[in-house]
Amino acid sequence: MSEPFQRFSTGLSLLVLAIGFSSLGFASYVNGFPNDEATMLFSEASFYSIGSFVSLFVGVIFLIATVLFAATIRREKRPFLSEWRKSTADTMD
Repeated sequence: MSEPFQRFSTGLSLLVLAIGFSSLGFASYVNGFPNDEATMLFSEASFYSIGSFVSLFVGVIFLIATVLFAATIRREKRPFLSEWRKSTADTMD
């Protein structure tokens, strides 16, 4: 496979994982809590809340990884621009 396609598929995979985990955590947070509030810490409600918060946390981690991956790709392309700027600045002096 070509390198640009690998980078695109990696970035897309990270983004899909971030959206998937975040939506799974949000959906379980909205729909999963039972009405038994008296025994919330010792019932299944605590497992719903822990699971939804962990899923949201993992989604945020994947979103951060996506942003860092995109920044790394942009940084790899940028040195060519900085070399061009230096060469044009030297010719103007």
